[in-house]
Amino acid sequence: MKNFLKNSIVFLVVFSLVFLCSCKKENELSRELVNIADIEVPVSTNEITDREIGPYKAKEPENSQVGLIVDSWLKIISIGETDGVVSIVIRNISETDIQHALLSVNCADEVLKFPMTTIPAGSTSILKSDRPVAFDKKSSYYNWKIEEKTFFTSEISLYPEIFEIMCCDKLISVKNISGENINGDIFVYYKSIENGIFSEGTTYRVRINGLGSNQKTQVDAEHFKASGSKVMFVTYAQ
Repeated sequence: MKNFLKNSIVFLVVFSLVFLCSCKKENELSRELVNIADIEVPVSTNEITDREIGPYKAKEPENSQVGLIVDSWLKIISIGETDGVVSIVIRNISETDIQHALLSVNCADEVLKFPMTTIPAGSTSILKSDRPVAFDKKSSYYNWKIEEKTFFTSEISLYPEIFEIMCCDKLISVKNISGENINGDIFVYYKSIENGIFSEGTTYRVRINGLGSNQKTQVDAEHFKASGSKVMFVTYAQ
């Protein structure tokens, strides 16, 4: 009898855990999805002149070359500190979308590098140094230059005639509305944005292993926030 009661209790505990996990998963998948076309995430289109950019407060060093136009397309707006490291605000003043670039600057005996990806024409971004170097207002920041640069080979697109993209925090849903099967990989690229400014140089992506006609799937997107992310473009192989 004791063994029966013991086994019954163990069964109930295991069943409860499984049930709770199932409910949690179901609730996660039933979160309200929003069409990305209905999400208004402004992107800065005006030159930034003030020293306060949302939560980021620029601290002008003595010799920063702020206002310098680098490589004809990139302008240094300000330089300061974010999360304890040197960070800069840059703007793509050209009419060209940049896929990847690496900006460097001399500071005392060090060379700081600022990697960036997906820099749309006219957009503004906050970039962090690739190493944990603290900002020093007395330091001289000079000799800014672009060490690497890659253009998009074709115009970036969300392909709204092919994909319906819905999203919520940490989740992206993609539906194939093209009427044809897509057998190759599908990638959805997105970036973090705050107060109309891309808040980091990183571009994130999620991968889908093909979609049949009218098929829909959901994928985890750890860094996606419905109120603070922007889907930039989609690529796919037929």
